[in-house]
Amino acid sequence: MMEKFPKPDIPTEFTACATCHQIWLRLSGSMPIDPMLIGSFEQGLSDGCPTHAPLLEAFRDFTAESRFPNESEDVGIRNDTPPTLISSLKRGGLVWPLLLANTASAQNFAGKGRILDPDWIDVAFLRDCKRRCLQTHHEKCDNPMRILPVTPMLLIDVQQNCLVSGHDAGRYVALSYVRGTPGSPRRSNVPYGLVEKLSQPHGLDSLEAKLYMSPVICRAMALTALLGERWLWADALCVPRGDFDAAAKQINMMGAIFGGAVVTIISADGDAESGLPGLQGISPSRNLRQRIIPFGSEQIVIGQQTYSSLEGESSYHGRAWTYQEFKMSRRTIWFMDKQVSWKCQCGVWREEHMPGTSFPTYIDPRPQTILAGIPDIESISHILSDYNRRQLSYPEDTLSGIQGFLSVLSRAFEGGFLPQYGLPETHFDRFLGWHPYWGHSNLQRRVRSDRPRDAVIGPSELPSWSWVGWQGLIDIGTRYDATNFNARCPRIVEIIPIVAWYTSESPTDPKPRKIRPIFLENIPKFKEVGNTLPPGWTRFDSQSRGEFRGEPNIYPDGCGEYVYSHANIKGRFYYPFPVVDITVNTPPVMPPQTAYLFCETQKTQLHVKPPEKNYPQADDIDKFIMELRDRNNTMIGQLHLHNEEQLSSFTGRNAPGANSPGNKIEVVAISKRREYAKTWKDELQRYDHPITTENLYVVLWVEWVDGIAYRLASGTVEEKAWENLSLETVSLILG
Repeated sequence: MMEKFPKPDIPTEFTACATCHQIWLRLSGSMPIDPMLIGSFEQGLSDGCPTHAPLLEAFRDFTAESRFPNESEDVGIRNDTPPTLISSLKRGGLVWPLLLANTASAQNFAGKGRILDPDWIDVAFLRDCKRRCLQTHHEKCDNPMRILPVTPMLLIDVQQNCLVSGHDAGRYVALSYVRGTPGSPRRSNVPYGLVEKLSQPHGLDSLEAKLYMSPVICRAMALTALLGERWLWADALCVPRGDFDAAAKQINMMGAIFGGAVVTIISADGDAESGLPGLQGISPSRNLRQRIIPFGSEQIVIGQQTYSSLEGESSYHGRAWTYQEFKMSRRTIWFMDKQVSWKCQCGVWREEHMPGTSFPTYIDPRPQTILAGIPDIESISHILSDYNRRQLSYPEDTLSGIQGFLSVLSRAFEGGFLPQYGLPETHFDRFLGWHPYWGHSNLQRRVRSDRPRDAVIGPSELPSWSWVGWQGLIDIGTRYDATNFNARCPRIVEIIPIVAWYTSESPTDPKPRKIRPIFLENIPKFKEVGNTLPPGWTRFDSQSRGEFRGEPNIYPDGCGEYVYSHANIKGRFYYPFPVVDITVNTPPVMPPQTAYLFCETQKTQLHVKPPEKNYPQADDIDKFIMELRDRNNTMIGQLHLHNEEQLSSFTGRNAPGANSPGNKIEVVAISKRREYAKTWKDELQRYDHPITTENLYVVLWVEWVDGIAYRLASGTVEEKAWENLSLETVSLILG
């Protein structure tokens, strides 16, 4: 028999008004099943109740002042945790998380919100978070990246106020911050020749040291001490300039340095000069303006942060180097939106919540999916795209900025990522066909800065064929991958290698190394499952109809009798495949970089023409999707352009005539693509039979410079149409 817990009594002041009654039930945790419909703001205020009027009036004014005001007729409270006031229950819109303030009121025993000091952060809250995580989370948070500990060359001793060797220190805190906005003055790293002096007790009190100690580092030092820790890692002091080899070693192990810190302080508010506000006696006031609404004798705190906003939009999240810093960290303290939050592998605790309060929080599952030994290309595609939209002061640092993180993840991919500039060798042919994420995603070609080459640490080439060479949101071509079974997918895709790829650091190397896309090559063998399954795998009888709207399930060729699951991870798969047992002793894969590709393939000339639009809004949604046509003006495929500059080559003054097949380009074939798709049925308002199969060639639009081809965009051509074209065999070198 299920144990029954007493429900909180409803204070009498909330019983006379039906709206107040329903709001109180949600605020107190006695959440009804259905969301609460208030109606329009006028309807919600029509009864003249003075208790809930301040909440609705404040939200009405908030929505009216937003960039997207609307006259909604279905304002309501959604049954989230915490409950969320939303401008439209049907369409979504602006939201306010509602927290009942925990005050001294006798009737308020359910409040989970805190009224915060507007000037100063509650450091005791952070100390309590650290204590609870260390004492209760254990292995979940101790080493989630499954890496061996590393020893930083230098650390800051916040007790002796000096630099010390990492070998002479213990566990440490790390600092992640933005040096400055583009174009602003930046402090340089401490020179190597000054390290000995700064390593004397109180050496960081010297005038020479102050030149390299930005305010954010000084504040992080003070916070480290307040947290009960002694050692801090901050790049400006712990990676000295002047010793190139030592600096290169530290930068190459940057991901592991953050992964080894007991906690990382993240300054997402401000930069090196203004970060970490609100530390009393240490930094200026945070100037927090918490939104607090009266609700009878109670108060409602409007939650400032939603479940995902710690990885939202800010100058910190716009910088590429910070990405692996917070992704690799086991625990983080976030200074963001003038509040602090603690985030670890088990959840998020926020300053605006009562201690011990835990609300459902999104923790990115993708790194742990890969570290479970699953070479999940959808997860790695998302990680690469999220990173690639960020900015770098020096574009040639693109791969270096995520190299540590990729090397850790590469252990699930035999051969790793790095031999081909961020493309995993196991799935190489698939990743080579990447394209912009949306039909309007505007990518920009990365170009080396004028920084001297001898000042660059790590791989610095920007090959046109890799996402490393282009900045912006990308799709590695992994959506609808025909490895993971998903009944909701309207289509699935397989990539079939058609050429043998080789790679080298030089375009003239007579003996380039052969690339082995082992996973793609072995898919036919994976599908031939006998009676004995590989370790960890379980099989289930498949079904012709799925659990999603009764739609038919799609199965790739050679599959359909069973689906499979693995003990390491949730989800189902079309076939079993090797799963790596990743432990701390599994070494990262970090081979040398090679920026040129070689193969024997076929090329031809096709025509590019903008499609005729039937509805004007499509111009912006898919404006970079062009038609590929043969010389007879027959459409045989599509080309996904990268940016506005390329688009201008086929539109405006350069637009082909109505009877022309389009402007001519040269393309090369790199792989085959097989698509299995359900058919949309208007009368059913869902997908159904028949399930169709289409074979396509994946092609690259290239331009040639001194015998080397450079990628401009990617696309697809119908198989039969391609094979009927006038094709020329070519020894391709991609640079």
